[in-house]
Amino acid sequence: MAKEIDKSGQLSEETKEALSFLSELANKQLTLYKLTITDELKNAEQSKTLPITAIINRDGQTRSYLKKEADNINKVVDEAAGMFIGDQSVATGIGNMLKLLIASFLGSSEGEEVYKEKYLCYTDGISLLRFDFLAWKRNVKTQSLLTHTESVSAYYYTISVVDATKVDFQTFAALYKDVLKSGGESAEEIIKSLDDLQKIYDRLRQKTSDQLKAHIENNYSSKSLLHLM
Repeated sequence: MAKEIDKSGQLSEETKEALSFLSELANKQLTLYKLTITDELKNAEQSKTLPITAIINRDGQTRSYLKKEADNINKVVDEAAGMFIGDQSVATGIGNMLKLLIASFLGSSEGEEVYKEKYLCYTDGISLLRFDFLAWKRNVKTQSLLTHTESVSAYYYTISVVDATKVDFQTFAALYKDVLKSGGESAEEIIKSLDDLQKIYDRLRQKTSDQLKAHIENNYSSKSLLHLM
């Protein structure tokens, strides 16, 4: 929990109590989001989302602010988003999207309560990954002798490895469409890309990592995959 308090004067007890209440509410939201995403991952097949084999990255945070003016909101956005994408294991693309999601919350107008949910499956070129994100924010502006803006938020996300054995080829192709499109526009190139995609799909569905590693080493060189990059 991070708190930024206006140091220009003493805050009223009413304001402190309001912030304390909102902070407690944010913590409850974070707990709820952890349970919600965990339950969603366990019951992925029932909800028609892609099932997973393991969670490889997760993070959650609550943040509360008291500030005299709202002109420092850009700094708040950068700091908060930076804390979420500091882990170098997070892919650049998904990290940028996460930063935009957080920035859209912290940078919104005052006097509002907002919820955000994001589910996305994507590929890094080798693995199939799943991204789940839930967020809540509440902004309140109060005014007496001084104006104070209160902003409280909670975020939680996970990045998981999709169970390729439970993904049909059409879904797999949809996830790989950008990689496939980069291969070229001629019929021959498209057919070749589809053939390679089918091979990758078949190998990803194998049960052991040793089988996959051996196949890549024996059948794929960096040159043979250039048209898929």
